Amino acid sequence: MKEDSRGHYGLALTLLAMALAAFILTGKSEAADNNGAYGPFIPVKITTAGVEDNQRIQELITRQLSAIKKRQGDEAYALTTGALHQKYETANQFMSMMRFSCRPVYNHVSYEFLDQARTDDGGVIQRLEVKHSNGDPATVIYRLRRTPEGNWGIDSFSILDNEAGQDI
Repeated sequence: MKEDSRGHYGLALTLLAMALAAFILTGKSEAADNNGAYGPFIPVKITTAGVEDNQRIQELITRQLSAIKKRQGDEAYALTTGALHQKYETANQFMSMMRFSCRPVYNHVSYEFLDQARTDDGGVIQRLEVKHSNGDPATVIYRLRRTPEGNWGIDSFSILDNEAGQDI
C-alpha cells in the first residue's frame, strides 16, 4: 500500500477500517447461516451519503461533541439512539461512561471529519480523528441510523486508540 501525504495508508486501509468498524459496531456474535456465510458482517457500500445527509450527520456529531465538551449530558444523550439507549438508560450513565471510558472524546480539544460510507442497511459510518487534551490523536468511528421520525441519530461508536479498539 502506498502512504499518502498525511501519513495514513490509502483507500485500502480506509476500507479495511470501515469494514472492521461495521463488524465491531454490530455487537453480535453469530454462527454460520445455512449458506455457510458468517455473521455479523454488514455489507458496506463504499459510497458517500448525499450532500444534505452528509451535512446533517456532521452537524449532529459536532453538536454531540460540543455538548460533551460543555458537560451537557442531557443534550449529548438526546442525540443518541438505538444501541446506545439500550446500553445506557440515562444521560448520567452515558456521561459517566464517556468520562471514564472514552477520554479521547470526553477530553477532546479538536477533531477532523475524515471519510464516510453508507451501509446496505441505510446506516452511515463516519470516521473522525480527535485530538485528546494530552495531545494524543484517536480515530473515532461513528455508526448513525435514522430514527423512526426520519432524523439521524448516533447509534454507536468505536474509539481506535493506540491500535486497540474500544466498542461503545
